Amino acid sequence: MKRKEVEKSVDRHIRIWDTTLLEQVDKIMEYPEYKSFGKVINEALFIALPIMLNRLEGKEEITLSNEFVEPYKPISQAKMMNDDATDTVIKLLRETVMNVVINKSILSSLFHAMGMLNKLCGISNERYEQGLMSDTPEYLEQFELQQIKKLKQ
Repeated sequence: MKRKEVEKSVDRHIRIWDTTLLEQVDKIMEYPEYKSFGKVINEALFIALPIMLNRLEGKEEITLSNEFVEPYKPISQAKMMNDDATDTVIKLLRETVMNVVINKSILSSLFHAMGMLNKLCGISNERYEQGLMSDTPEYLEQFELQQIKKLKQ
């Protein structure tokens, strides 16, 4: 099979979970002609993808060594995250909660200060205290909607 040259390359990122495969990639990268990770992976894909496609289409039966006889089992999300990552997530969540509490405290203080200023200036606090002046500015509403859309993607 002859390698096809493409006009445009596509940048894709992969995550390799199997340490044995990573060790094999590292070993191949010790050879002078394979100093680039991308070159190793492209060559591996060039060799393996046609074989894999033939196997999936039932055109060719491939026998694997005993090492690879077991079918692939996806790694569960719980196993993917190590203890350090979990600890980091917990720490960041606690920090986020703390920041929310601080923001609430500051906003409450500002609310009451504005109420006192309104009284001193002789402005009625009725609409203010009932929350009738709490509409979000339009520019902030748009920003909020954009951020929510990004989170859902």
